[in-house]
Amino acid sequence: NGARREPLLCSVLPPISAHGRSVTHPLDELANARMPFGQYAGRRLSELPEAYLVWFEREGWPHGKLGAQMAAMLEIKHNGLVHLLKPLVR
Repeated sequence: NGARREPLLCSVLPPISAHGRSVTHPLDELANARMPFGQYAGRRLSELPEAYLVWFEREGWPHGKLGAQMAAMLEIKHNGLVHLLKPLVR
């Protein structure tokens, strides 16, 4: 298959568009997103164990924005880039 594959972060994070108002950057949202359920409820997605994210990848991501953010976080962790999100944490 010679199809060009778009990088995961580009495919799961929406484009930034100001339209005259203040818009939160998707990476800022990702750095501060929290797990809403389960044994890690309340923890930032960046604090989730990689094995937990791998389990979701295998079993199926939650629908919607949370699943996209979790998939992006797994990609970030796989590539050793979590430290880049730390300055964005509020």
